[in-house]
Amino acid sequence: MADFLLTFAAEGILSKVTSLAAQEFSLALDFKGDLVQLRESFLKIQALLRDVDHSQVRGEAVEMWVKNLEDIAHEADDVLDEIAYEDLRHKIEVQKRKKVQNFFSHNPAVFRLKMAHKIKKINTCLVKLNNEAAGPIGLVARTLADNATSNQVLDRETFSGFDPDEKCIIGRDEVLSDIVKTLTKSSYGEDNCLPVLAIVGMAGLGKTTLAKSIYHRSEIDAHFNEKIWVCVSTPFEVKKILRGILESLKPEKAAAQSKDAICKFLREELKEKRYLLVLDDVWNEDPEKWRELRSCLSTVNDTRGSSIIVTTRSGEVAKVMEALPRCDLKKLSDDECWLILKDKAVPVGSAPISAHQQTIGREIAKKCGGLPLVARVLGHMMRFKTSDEWRAIVETGILGRLTNLRSLPFVRVCKETGPGIEELGGVNQLRGTLSIHNLEHVTDREVAEKANLVEKKHARKLILVWRPNNNGDNHDDVLEGLQPHSSLEFLEIQGFMGVKFPSWLLLANNLKEIELLGCNNCQRLPVLGHLPNLRRVKVKNMENLTCIGSEFYGAGTSSSKEETRWALFPALKTLHIENAGELIDWMEAPASSCRVFPCLEELTLIDCDQLTSAPTHFPSLQKLVVEGDFLCNSTYLDEESDSGMAIASILSNQLTTLTSLEISSVKGLTCLPEGMLENNKNLEHLSINHCQNLTCISPQSQGFGYCCAKLSYLEIWDCENLRYLPDGLLSPSLKKLSLHCEGLEYIPDITHGGLTSLETLTISYCSKITSISPISQGGLPSLRELEIDSCPELFLPSGLESFPSLEKLTIENCPRVVWSSLSTSSLQELCVSNLESLPTTLHGGFASLRQFTIQGCKSPQIENSAFLQTLVSVQQLNIRFCENLETLPSLDKLTSLRSLAICDCYSLKCLPNGLAASSVCSLTRLKTLTIGRLCMKLESFPAFQAIPQLKRVTNNFLSWSGDYARMVGKPCIS
Repeated sequence: MADFLLTFAAEGILSKVTSLAAQEFSLALDFKGDLVQLRESFLKIQALLRDVDHSQVRGEAVEMWVKNLEDIAHEADDVLDEIAYEDLRHKIEVQKRKKVQNFFSHNPAVFRLKMAHKIKKINTCLVKLNNEAAGPIGLVARTLADNATSNQVLDRETFSGFDPDEKCIIGRDEVLSDIVKTLTKSSYGEDNCLPVLAIVGMAGLGKTTLAKSIYHRSEIDAHFNEKIWVCVSTPFEVKKILRGILESLKPEKAAAQSKDAICKFLREELKEKRYLLVLDDVWNEDPEKWRELRSCLSTVNDTRGSSIIVTTRSGEVAKVMEALPRCDLKKLSDDECWLILKDKAVPVGSAPISAHQQTIGREIAKKCGGLPLVARVLGHMMRFKTSDEWRAIVETGILGRLTNLRSLPFVRVCKETGPGIEELGGVNQLRGTLSIHNLEHVTDREVAEKANLVEKKHARKLILVWRPNNNGDNHDDVLEGLQPHSSLEFLEIQGFMGVKFPSWLLLANNLKEIELLGCNNCQRLPVLGHLPNLRRVKVKNMENLTCIGSEFYGAGTSSSKEETRWALFPALKTLHIENAGELIDWMEAPASSCRVFPCLEELTLIDCDQLTSAPTHFPSLQKLVVEGDFLCNSTYLDEESDSGMAIASILSNQLTTLTSLEISSVKGLTCLPEGMLENNKNLEHLSINHCQNLTCISPQSQGFGYCCAKLSYLEIWDCENLRYLPDGLLSPSLKKLSLHCEGLEYIPDITHGGLTSLETLTISYCSKITSISPISQGGLPSLRELEIDSCPELFLPSGLESFPSLEKLTIENCPRVVWSSLSTSSLQELCVSNLESLPTTLHGGFASLRQFTIQGCKSPQIENSAFLQTLVSVQQLNIRFCENLETLPSLDKLTSLRSLAICDCYSLKCLPNGLAASSVCSLTRLKTLTIGRLCMKLESFPAFQAIPQLKRVTNNFLSWSGDYARMVGKPCIS
């Protein structure tokens, strides 16, 4: 991939030049035609660069051509910066002639002639380059396969290609190092065949720049066989992403039309290769689309150790993609912003700036809001300018000068010095997100109106933030003055301490999402029911909200009375109310002929412990989440609560569409409402946790198995008074069953053909359970994972026929369970604890075992250790928390072993054969060794020099009385 860097670098600059060249300049009277020609020339150049990118063979002539192009592109970039800056200066001169009358020194006519000459010279060079490309070099112009994608990329704040200016990043060294270490760990991705690491942050924080720096690190090159970069943006189309991956690896095959054909070619290119895939600028929050992509990637390559990096502005995206770990980027310090700004403002080779100019520059850096993107923009603007011109930036305001600025994701309002909100007044070309913080410093409505938000018709997301617990009696007026344009789609109001929401919400007909966070003085919600496009509402931390009444529905407030009678909240799909501890009443909509919540699919109520009433009519509700506050003190837990009444209202007989129900920590719940399970025949997901007064699932103890025919996920945890599960609850459709209830006495019999679909079974801390009837009655043919923990009375029948598909088995603290008899030929992972001995005989079921974990052994030695010698297929062995263990069985027969961990065995005195220095090493495939917290009197060191493939040794709090340097004497060991 290093061969492509020059091409990507030039194309990155071209993207910026093309964007600037397309703009209109008021001073461009003498060279408008030249600007048009410049833009057309660069578009042709971009088409030629695509051919360079696709070419498999690159001669010296091509590289020289690209290098010459890069030089010209830099020159054009500087010229266009100068034109744009002069245009801004001209506007400010007109607006503030008296204040800055000596600020401008250029004669406009002379300037136009000078720029016209420079642009003509650049155009001549570009014509020459085009002729060379089409002639002796032989490049062919290529069009983009997807124009929409091209436009989206050009409209982004950060170009997703590679720019040499971004190889060195400022303020992210520690984050960069941590991510590289994580990605190159030998253990990262071993348990998960395709782990995802997310870089999350608002626009302008440098997510893409950080990802590029990771991509170019030498450690990444050494660790991965292939590196792939795909800019996703919107929409998230699986086939298009797969084609982007294939185009990066094998451009000549990227014309394949079907998804299957693309995957076939990818299998050929990635066979047995460990790869790093960067998905830049992801917006998708649909888990189904992500699962589809991940499934395709899994079928393409199942080599362990491959990884995905995702850059996104949305934490929800990271959650959907199950990203772990997740890197949330913070804003840079003022000093770091100054370093970026200075790097752009003072080119290499320029005369050093004076101390006075440094002082001014640092003042400007403070106004960057910690955003590297803003620092870079301002730095380019300040290039080759004098100290007086820098000072003018401070005095006349930065934001007011950037009238063509399209991206300004973060603005911090200052109290006395620094930018005021009025500086936003002329910045009306903003796109995407605008986040305004420290609004407590805005004094009144008149000042707020100077921000002129109502004219920012391209802004789609507006975030208004007051500091927590701020005091002020002007918040109502200020918020009223911050009216946005009617095209706004997302609104977040945070920390607002007024008592009423603004009247302009009545006119927000294009609003799709609204979040009200920490608005503690408001006792009522705003009128929202009439908004035709509103899809999502989130209300959180409103301490004084006591009632959700008729004002929330907004009956009679719509401009169309017929529409109001027809539906309230006509498009709402998600409603989330959290931490409203004083909320008591949620009233029904006023009686009328209209429909209410006709499209609501997901309702979440968290920590609304005083809620006693709720509406009963949710005609489309699919997912209901209700969570209480189980972290309260014991006195509070013992109090009577009416919280169950609200649940009963929602789960009334009118509700028939539910597919998912999650209830947690609702202390007033003793049983689900009568008829709930019978009425919701499509219920797939049922989870009840931490409901200590729950005594039964349904008033009907039997006979409703048919009603749960589609139930695929059942989880009941920490409901200590629950004694039984109803007969018929376990249906053939069940895929995951998880039980953790100390009072549970038995698991019901199977009906309707057995648990033929069950894939995961977890039973823990069920101390009274003696048997699991589904296993006894017919086995679990689809079971892949079985975990049994702390069930001292549980006995399982022997027999391989019970678990023909079992891949992962965990048995802990279950003395009556004979785990060796549960083996199957499909078993790949086995974890056992507190065992006294290994089995003396086998049942033929460990031929596929890849991972074996022994933990919590109480004895000084493990009996029948010959068992280990038979596990010739095991690749990972873990021995942990065996505090009394003094000796280990021989490992010399484990010829497939690649990873070994021996930890927290404080009595261990000698290493096993196969690892001890005194033995002949047979662990020829061992690559990773984790060893630590062992006996101080350990007799020997591992024979590191004799293990040919060993690459990594982890010293986990090692307490040996020897020279640790002897361990790492082998050069390849890190």
